[in-house]
Amino acid sequence: MNKLQKWILKGLLTKPCPTRIPRTGDSGKQVNCYSISLYEGNIPIMLVNSIDDNCLSGSHFEGGGFRTDASIPFNLTKGLNIRIEHYHGLITHTYTGLIDFAIHEWTKFYRLQSIFALAKHSVPQFFFNKKKLQLPKRMSILEAIIAKLQNNPRSPKRHLVL
Repeated sequence: MNKLQKWILKGLLTKPCPTRIPRTGDSGKQVNCYSISLYEGNIPIMLVNSIDDNCLSGSHFEGGGFRTDASIPFNLTKGLNIRIEHYHGLITHTYTGLIDFAIHEWTKFYRLQSIFALAKHSVPQFFFNKKKLQLPKRMSILEAIIAKLQNNPRSPKRHLVL
């Protein structure tokens, strides 16, 4: 791992994520932190908590969670993938390497992606909320059908469930 990569990772670790990251409400909107993890393919290996001159330190993945403290020297990280997750408000941006991170974060492109993701869900909700509900009309139709079924002696009453 070269000096630039170490410098980037040290910078990311200045904004660590809390143990539980809120994903809803006002506390979720205030989140702005980074999570760095090492993967071998799609298998998680370690959640990085700190970096020093010789190794990455953090929690090793075992039994469905990051539990055991471990350190991995830089010379053993060659076959591993770095995954960076940026929790920015209610949106999570996942980067699959330092180059992907640099392209999105240093150009501030992630902000545009966040705006688009929020608009994608809020615009249809806005139009849905503007529609008038047809509940009174449907209720009057149902009442008329029930009254007609009750007044007609030949109608099968077994289909009428109240």
